Amino acid sequence: MPIKKVLFSVVLLLGLAGCSTSYRTEVVRFHDLTPQQGATVVVQPGQGVVDGPEFRQYADMVINKLAGQGFVAASDAEPDFIVNVSYGVIRQESRYRNSPWRTSVYFGYGSYRHPFYPYGYYHPYFFGSYWDYPDQFANLPEHERILEVVIKKPDEAVVFEGRAVSVGRTSMLVKIMPYLVESLFKNFPGQSGEVINISIKEEELGTTP
Repeated sequence: MPIKKVLFSVVLLLGLAGCSTSYRTEVVRFHDLTPQQGATVVVQPGQGVVDGPEFRQYADMVINKLAGQGFVAASDAEPDFIVNVSYGVIRQESRYRNSPWRTSVYFGYGSYRHPFYPYGYYHPYFFGSYWDYPDQFANLPEHERILEVVIKKPDEAVVFEGRAVSVGRTSMLVKIMPYLVESLFKNFPGQSGEVINISIKEEELGTTP
């Protein structure tokens, strides 16, 4: 194999190895929450969520993040805070335009006068033709993957509301949930009322949606 091809292959492989995919999530949080070292919490399903294996898997992710903020999972005693976790997927259609392409191929007849042929003559020459392909559009499905977390006191007073939304092709929430949880609890509790965009690379969590 020529040395140039070998070098090109090596450079290409190195470039692909250095590429990584990031997943973007839009996050907004509202709160009047103060540091709660040692405060006990219990996680419960939010509105429209069934208390089943899927919920408990996501609840464990949330509990782990809260534990990193000083909260402790409640035992049988009444907790200091109740955490409601809601999630869902909304399908939407996005329209993409395929770039049109056009070409010109012209054929015809024309005349010209040559100095050695004073009367001129007709001669076929490249004249052309034109094909115009109109714009083409494709409707491709996308999905909003949503996570909402509400923290409240036993008297129902809400102290934290957070929402994370990621848009992508897959509707499999289990694949994207680690990214939603990680984004929602990044720099927790965050600045109240601020909308932020967070990008997380696959290798940061060790999962591939």
